[in-house]
Amino acid sequence: GPGDFTRDVLLPRCLPCRRIVGVDCSRDMIEYARRNSAHEQLEFAVLDICSDVTGFLEEFGQFERVYSFFCLNWVEDISAALKNISRLMSSSGECLLVICAAVQIIEVWNILAKMDRWAKYSKTLLKFIPKTQDMKDKRELMRYISGLLRQADLFPTIMEALSSTIFDGWSEEEIIAVYHGVCPISHLVTCEEKLVLDTFFRDQFRKLHAPEAGRGHYRMLVVKASKAPC
Repeated sequence: GPGDFTRDVLLPRCLPCRRIVGVDCSRDMIEYARRNSAHEQLEFAVLDICSDVTGFLEEFGQFERVYSFFCLNWVEDISAALKNISRLMSSSGECLLVICAAVQIIEVWNILAKMDRWAKYSKTLLKFIPKTQDMKDKRELMRYISGLLRQADLFPTIMEALSSTIFDGWSEEEIIAVYHGVCPISHLVTCEEKLVLDTFFRDQFRKLHAPEAGRGHYRMLVVKASKAPC
């Protein structure tokens, strides 16, 4: 991400520490973070958490703490990501992961992917829908994440599925801006398609966020784990 959360929220809560290394798979995002969120105890580096992390380990070594907040739902292979997180941790290290399991906005991507008009974008839309999106039962979510942690040789000390509200007090324009900002095809559509997409988002907004529909919500997984059983 842009690095401001790491600098303003995470770093003050991690002191004293030698350094924090913030990572993103986007080189442009890393350059932005270096320009706008610089701090003497922060470094920013490009890393695809689903790919080989050997070079990254050679440069930075292992870590006592690995944090991920609302990022792992975007990866194509969460199993590979968790195995790499385990590799990045020292033998005494811990990780804290907050993963978005399901959110109403993603339901909109499902609808788009099934429409003829947007068929050419369906593969891109579906690629970013996490398997957990359709898991309605908490026990199913727990079984799913437990299996992934076992495969990564991670031992959870905290593992919870929580629900929270979203967009409380937000205006329609603010929410629509988020719809556009997180939609995987927003940067791919033509100018004409963008207008049609905006109209579609507004229609969906009025259905999903109408007073009779109740408050917006999302489900998340919170995991704290180590490499050694407690």
